[in-house]
Amino acid sequence: MAAVPMEWMMLEPFVFRRDEDSSFPDDRTAPFRAEGISSHGGPFTVAFRVVGPPAISRFYLKWPGGPKAGSSCDIVAAHRNLLLFRLTSNPVKGKDEESLIWPQEYFICQGSLHQPTLQLHRIPMFTQRSLHLRSVGILCRPEEKFVVAQLRLSETRLPAKMEAELCVLRSNKWELLRNLQIKYEAHELSDLIHWRTDRVIPFENYLCWVSYFSGGTLFCDVSEKKPKISHHRLPIHGRCRGADLHRLRDMNCSLCTTDSGGKLMFINVAPEDHEIVGPMLPGTDFIVTCHTWRTQDMVWEEAFVITSHEIWGFDASLSYNALMFPLVSAAKSNELYFLLPEKGERAIDKVSVIAVDTITKHVKIHQYIEGEEDLGGEDDDMVRRKSRLLHPFVPTEFPKFFWPHQLRCVEDCQDELTKSSNQVSVGCCCVM
Repeated sequence: MAAVPMEWMMLEPFVFRRDEDSSFPDDRTAPFRAEGISSHGGPFTVAFRVVGPPAISRFYLKWPGGPKAGSSCDIVAAHRNLLLFRLTSNPVKGKDEESLIWPQEYFICQGSLHQPTLQLHRIPMFTQRSLHLRSVGILCRPEEKFVVAQLRLSETRLPAKMEAELCVLRSNKWELLRNLQIKYEAHELSDLIHWRTDRVIPFENYLCWVSYFSGGTLFCDVSEKKPKISHHRLPIHGRCRGADLHRLRDMNCSLCTTDSGGKLMFINVAPEDHEIVGPMLPGTDFIVTCHTWRTQDMVWEEAFVITSHEIWGFDASLSYNALMFPLVSAAKSNELYFLLPEKGERAIDKVSVIAVDTITKHVKIHQYIEGEEDLGGEDDDMVRRKSRLLHPFVPTEFPKFFWPHQLRCVEDCQDELTKSSNQVSVGCCCVM
């Protein structure tokens, strides 16, 4: 049985808050952990359960002094061996003694390059602006340095044009850069006026702010002292807008890095007739189109197209729901992942992860949420949340930096396998 390094994982964006020792995972289930201290909520512990795709990895939080109700922790962004998350503490009185303030702190969880350990770093507060989750990105640079940045757009008066404001953390110091020029074509002005950031994707020296609503990407080279920003449209058919369409595009397309960060790809799921208004009903024939970004001339080039018939094996009796939240493997550009929800009883959906190899056309189905059967169990909170609103997974390369531990884990699993003649537990962090 040969061990294969796990290069990346799909991280569940839902944070598993488990404050009791009995519910917090042990070292075997979630071996990578670190302890920190919040300014307002006291000590906390974070831990990762790392499993190979199409299984879903998890981020756990034990924070006895944190808020008892509502969202208290959010995964913000990830790149290479870094993950940025935010803690929100119980409200405190503001300066006027009447208003309430919810203190927020940002922490970076760093996987060590030299040993299988995690380190936590609190980043300094940015007092001039509030940081909105969807518009904040992180870029890991050589020599274990990093950049955190948020981009905002603003419209000037006469003549009408769009400019950007960049809040950027470099060398543990925040800078606020105003009136940054954006390079765009005249007919793209409307795209920027209606801009709504959905994701921030790190690629080479760039942070890429993506708006599926507007159908475009803002490339910003954050390595420069005064960064240059350029706008490029995504290869989406049609340019309709609307609140419902925004959510549909968020579910049906994705900008991803692959080949260990060396390639930027855009993946889109659409009906065969390219009609994009309205959801796809079960049994709808659809196509999955992937484009690759050519950095040399800054254009999109079609890489491949795969149809629903190829995915489902040309079985006319099948009536599957449309695949949602597409994702390209961070390691191999021919491996695609999707979510497949199915309506269940009591409004609790069943959700599967579909893995597709575009070269072999091989399909794997991994059951993620069993629906009503999962209610009342240890994942009850996550199941109820996911049944109301699905979100894309967070791709991260953390496992690449945990490989020394995985190697020891493989040896332990092999010893257990020899003794018991049973299969290795799915909770194991190794891949074989």
